[in-house]
Amino acid sequence: MVCLSLRFTLFVIYEGVDEIFKPIDKKIAKSFICENYEIKNDFLLYVGNAHPRKNLYTLIKAFSIAKKKGLSLKLVLVGVSSSELKIPNEVRDDITTLSYVPRKYLPYFYSASEVFMFLSLYESFGMPLVEAMACGIPIIASNTSCIPEIVGDAGILVNPLDVEEVASTILNLMENTELKVELSVRGIKRASQFTWERTIKETVGI
Repeated sequence: MVCLSLRFTLFVIYEGVDEIFKPIDKKIAKSFICENYEIKNDFLLYVGNAHPRKNLYTLIKAFSIAKKKGLSLKLVLVGVSSSELKIPNEVRDDITTLSYVPRKYLPYFYSASEVFMFLSLYESFGMPLVEAMACGIPIIASNTSCIPEIVGDAGILVNPLDVEEVASTILNLMENTELKVELSVRGIKRASQFTWERTIKETVGI
């Protein structure tokens, strides 16, 4: 019998964020969203799809609780069709679903939003997180999977299954302008680490 001992080395190489994702003046971004999508109110933003692991049930439930406690924002779900969700009647008028938005328009949505929400239970990377950070938008995201590794100190991490925690985090962040600005600055700095040049260099190096 011949026994072979095989050793494997695992290399982690992050993806890069496209250059179109950068801060746009909020007034300009909000005007664009209003004119092209008739979204006039300030809003929380989600970008992704409606797969169960994206945990939209918790997001919508937490949003509903926050609304009952005085939240004035709306919720915009990009990449999601209304037919894929069960939206409670009490917040149906406060949630906008957009099944498709051209990629070139996404920076406007990120820049126009107040907070980017990402409560996914599992991700292999989470590109929308980096896109949102690159646009300078505060993030509330899951404390699970690879998400803390990607977000670092540029967002607030929460238990994605605790609707009360998510709701209170939304409300507290909206009352803390200083923290929002700080997270915005941290996000832009953090996103600058995710470049395609770095991805190529590290891949070639291996």
